Amino acid sequence: MKSLTCLCLLCAASSLSAANLVVSTTADSGPGSLRAAIVQANSTSESDTISFAIPSIDPGYQSASQHWRIDVSSAALPAISEALVIDGYSQPGAVPNSNTPDQGGSNAQLKIELRNTTGMAIIGIDGLSNTFMLPLVVRGLAIHSFFAQIQLGGGAEQRVEGCFLGTTIDGNADANPANLGQTGVRVQGSGPYRIGGTTPDARNVLSADAYGVAFFAVSNGTRIEGNLIGTNAAGAAAISPRAIGISLNASTQVRIGGADSSARNVISGNGFWALQASDASATTRFQGNFVGTDWSGARAIPNGLNPFSPSQLLENIRLDGAQCALQLGGVLPGESNVIAYSPVAGVRIDSCTNAAHRNRFIGNGAIALDNVSGGGALGPTPNDPGDPDLGGNGLQNYPRLTLPPGFLPGGGNAVTLTYDVDSLPANSTYPLTIEFYRGACGGGSSGVLLGSDSYEVADAGLPKSLTLATADGSSLLPLLAVAVDATGRVSEFSPMLGDLISDHGFEDASSPLPPGRCR
Repeated sequence: MKSLTCLCLLCAASSLSAANLVVSTTADSGPGSLRAAIVQANSTSESDTISFAIPSIDPGYQSASQHWRIDVSSAALPAISEALVIDGYSQPGAVPNSNTPDQGGSNAQLKIELRNTTGMAIIGIDGLSNTFMLPLVVRGLAIHSFFAQIQLGGGAEQRVEGCFLGTTIDGNADANPANLGQTGVRVQGSGPYRIGGTTPDARNVLSADAYGVAFFAVSNGTRIEGNLIGTNAAGAAAISPRAIGISLNASTQVRIGGADSSARNVISGNGFWALQASDASATTRFQGNFVGTDWSGARAIPNGLNPFSPSQLLENIRLDGAQCALQLGGVLPGESNVIAYSPVAGVRIDSCTNAAHRNRFIGNGAIALDNVSGGGALGPTPNDPGDPDLGGNGLQNYPRLTLPPGFLPGGGNAVTLTYDVDSLPANSTYPLTIEFYRGACGGGSSGVLLGSDSYEVADAGLPKSLTLATADGSSLLPLLAVAVDATGRVSEFSPMLGDLISDHGFEDASSPLPPGRCR
């Protein structure tokens, strides 16, 4: 009897041990299918792994692209309720990406494609039923044509790594039907979740969905790092400009990008905003990202062209709600974002407070920062006497700069200027910090921080002198400034001074101009 009892306990332990469940067919159901593997994984409390070893004689093998297509044709796959790793890179021939964000886009070669052919709005890989806070990892799959390609739920760490969501197997084209493909990664739980990562193999391509990443629940500690959101796998062109890159709600401790370049996201080619954030917590950070450019930061891939209504162009980033205090950029090395080539403003701040000025704004079609009053008029807001008006960042008045006679148009590497800010102490929290920038050429731009000055309550409304100089002897021009009050409310940038067409007039000149000079 004792031996029989031990044998039974041994069998029970064996049945609970972690399993490697091998998918050997592209069939929607039956032995060896992905559906059967998920059912089996849900039957054990251990952390299982689903790997792939599908032969080339399988009917789902696509000879032209040398990959395997799994059509979900009958019903949604079972929601995942236990700890699980789904590893598409286990299929022979699959190769993870090896490029860092500094080296280029993704060169991953995926071999497993998951496609919805039911005609219904179903979820692809669904972690919402993971209510026991167990980890889930989805790696190395191309998933498209679902209402959400991947849905994350529960309170444990869940990771999406090295996937192409919404695209073809090579990451080069839109694979979603027009009526499906709503979300690449749908966040429907508290997390923490990790979408992408700081190692090359973890970088995702999230494109051609209505949302690249969308938060439908308050999440804590989620990280979105190293991804290409809106572009092709190479990070060189837009795929299908119908998306919002990232839609964020009142979640906390979210990290989008980071000071290290390994965490940089490229969020470009989205038809609406790269980032739309409502009620975003001050503990959330959006840092070190390239917005509106290719992977190198040098070429334009605009967001906001709005293919559904081309006359209603949109900003790169929109912040609104009761608060929008997320950290957008920063003062430490690597924290500033490149925010570029929007057809209108770089950042729109609507009826909340955000110090978004510590970023590099390049070539946006309107102003770099647009403080808006309760959904009101867009574009530059003129200073008002005493600054009593209200809106985004309190519609803080910008500094008025006066350069000495003769400094324009030639400029120089040093100048003593005067400035003032027409803001009564009742309407701004003093002291104000005045920051001076050498702009990039054209409107909607700001570049190098030249210096700053403290504007005390005793200075309010009065002119103050300041000497600025460049460290490398280059020109100060074009010159612009912002005012930031003690609560972090930042003004729009002052009008750019010295944004010249060229030294010679309107004629074409092929030779490069010195830094700070514009054609």
